[in-house]
Parts: sequence; structure tokens; C-alpha cells
Amino acid sequence: MSKATTTDGQTSNYVYTANKITATDGDGNVSEIVLENGRAISSGSDGVISGGGVSYSYTRKYSYNADGYLIQVKNYLNGELNTTDNLTYANGNLVKAVSVDAHLGYTETTTYVYSTENAVNTYEIADPLSYHVDYFPGGYFGKQSKNVLLKGTAKTVDGNGDPFTDAVYTFGYQYDGKGNATSVSFSVLSTFYPGSGLVQTDTYNVKYSLNYTCK
Repeated sequence: MSKATTTDGQTSNYVYTANKITATDGDGNVSEIVLENGRAISSGSDGVISGGGVSYSYTRKYSYNADGYLIQVKNYLNGELNTTDNLTYANGNLVKAVSVDAHLGYTETTTYVYSTENAVNTYEIADPLSYHVDYFPGGYFGKQSKNVLLKGTAKTVDGNGDPFTDAVYTFGYQYDGKGNATSVSFSVLSTFYPGSGLVQTDTYNVKYSLNYTCK
């Protein structure tokens, strides 16, 4: 068993077996990923997603291409397909993700922009895969993007093709002499287009400090 603690004090305990990793957070919520040849083929948790006083179990199923990149994620709620994410790569980086809602017809298209620098240690929030998977540390979701993520732009349209939401994610980094990031800043500018009334915007900013311990 191993333990991970985030910068805001949240702790998760991990239990590893040959084909499964189970995580339990401080609130007792349990999630797991199922592995095949060292890669996640599914993940999920019971009763974590709640709405209207009802808790839902969710499952994600993962597909990879011959080059070892994650190319599709199917998301299920209570066993029913909810959304499908299709991922596109170029020059060793995830550059586009299209998520389609199986019921309401919403489509979210996200594009990613990178620097020319190689990513040395990828922190979760700066790994584009973390926005499409149940993120477990350890590289279980195929090949990671090779360069440093700078920006993500997400646009969601409804079933008629009308704008629903936009979001722009930007990332900033500070490094030590070995090329390891010592801090990651993250900002989001969100725009919501209501059916009537004024367009609404919101901003969010956070900075993470990273420490490395060698044993």
C-alpha cells in the first residue's frame, strides 16, 4: 500500500495487485482501475457522482491504438453509455479531444497547445489525459504527451450546434536546474451562453508548488 497527499491535504491510499489498483480517499470513497499488460482498460467508482439526492456508479472503458496512445474513452453511468471521448495525436502530443453526449447531443471539442520543451515530470493538472480519464499516478493510460502543455481551449455546442460553454485553460511553470517543474500555475476563463439573457464569464486561478524526494 502507498499513500499520496495533495497540496490541499487530501490523502488517498493505494493498493496494488497484478491487474488492479484500488484507491481510497479520506472520505472513504473507493475507485479502481483494471489493468491489462500494464495499461488501464477500465476504471470506475460506486456512488461518487451525485445529483438530486441520488448517487450513481460510473465506469470508463479505454481503447488504445497500435502505437500505444489512448484514443477513445467511453463513459458509463449506472451501466448506460453517457459520453464518448475520441482523442487525436500529432507529433507525440494529444492535440484534440471530441466528447459527444449520447443523450442530449452536446459536443465538446478541446484543442491543446504545447511548447517545444520535453515534459520531464508531468504533474496531474498539466497532463491533458487527466481531463479524460480517472487519473492514477504511474502512467497507466498509454503514452503521455511528450511536450509541455501550455494551453487548452474547449468549446461545447448543443444538439443544434449553438454555443453552450467555452473554456480556456492556461498553464505556467517554474523549473529547477534539472528541468523538473517546481511550480505549476493554472488559470481558467469560462464563458456560459444561456438560452436567454447575458453571456456569463468566470475566472479561476491556482498555483501548485511541487517537491521531489529521492530515496
